Amino acid sequence: MNRFSAVDQMKTVVTVSSHLSPSIGSQSDEYVGIEKGGYSTVGIAFLEGKVVGVVFVGVGTGTVDTAYAEAFAMAQDQKIRTG
Repeated sequence: MNRFSAVDQMKTVVTVSSHLSPSIGSQSDEYVGIEKGGYSTVGIAFLEGKVVGVVFVGVGTGTVDTAYAEAFAMAQDQKIRTG
């Protein structure tokens, strides 16, 4: 399977500090890091059927809450599955 172009785009925007594969959809990738402007960011891309979902969260101060981004991505995945 080809990598998601959205994930490749996220990796060019941030300095990646960690990479995870959360259980969202049939395939998913999560990247946590710092955006070029210094913002703490998390990007999640997931595949559900023929749909690619992408969630990108950034905060200007402090560290981004990865649990929030994952919960948001799971909610989007649920919407995609249930139509």
